[in-house]
Amino acid sequence: MTALLLIAMVLAFLLADYVVQLRQAKVAVPVSAAKPLPLFSRIEDLLPKGIFAAPGHLWSAVQSNGTVRMGVSRLILNALNSVSEVILPEPGKQVQKGDALFTVRWGGRSATFRAPVSGRIAAVNTELLAHPLHLSGDTHVSWAILLQPDNLSASVKAMRIGEEAYQLLRHEVNRLRDFFAQFPAHPAMVSAQQDGGLPLAGALQNLPEEIWNKFVQEFIETPHAGNQEING
Repeated sequence: MTALLLIAMVLAFLLADYVVQLRQAKVAVPVSAAKPLPLFSRIEDLLPKGIFAAPGHLWSAVQSNGTVRMGVSRLILNALNSVSEVILPEPGKQVQKGDALFTVRWGGRSATFRAPVSGRIAAVNTELLAHPLHLSGDTHVSWAILLQPDNLSASVKAMRIGEEAYQLLRHEVNRLRDFFAQFPAHPAMVSAQQDGGLPLAGALQNLPEEIWNKFVQEFIETPHAGNQEING
């Protein structure tokens, strides 16, 4: 009986010690640490039906009052696989095509997405300030900017929808694969895309600074990026 009591006391002590260590580990994790995003495995998952693909790796949705909601392309979010902060502009700001719209950060890296069309920022999604992971959620919660275009008709012509949008996304997957193929020392995507699949989750996270900057310039910050003529 004494032996059983001693064993029970030891087990209770170990359990209590484990709980304390677990709590300490949780406290040690920085509040601002980037968390993994939900992943997408098919081209069709990257753009919900009825949503436009906009230049600069944004998605857009035209509202009934003529405004346009915009968020980050799921292709880019898939390759990032983490977001720690979203920096939004002040509502009411007037932007020209190519101007900075909003910035996404994770760790020590950031990318600033550009306005695909000119207009006025009618509203911003402040929920993203507290919940940056919502960027990869349903379009009702993942939008970052509500833009009132100066010319809605011209703005829509700059975007793609339906099969044309999926063709554009396939083109961008190939372009991203070719980008990584330039750097044999960092073949994060090449081996994973032999079957035409999407980039490896987090493929963009550990790039050297100079390669990261090149990626941002070619895929994000160039106003016409992602809007090349596609031959399907």
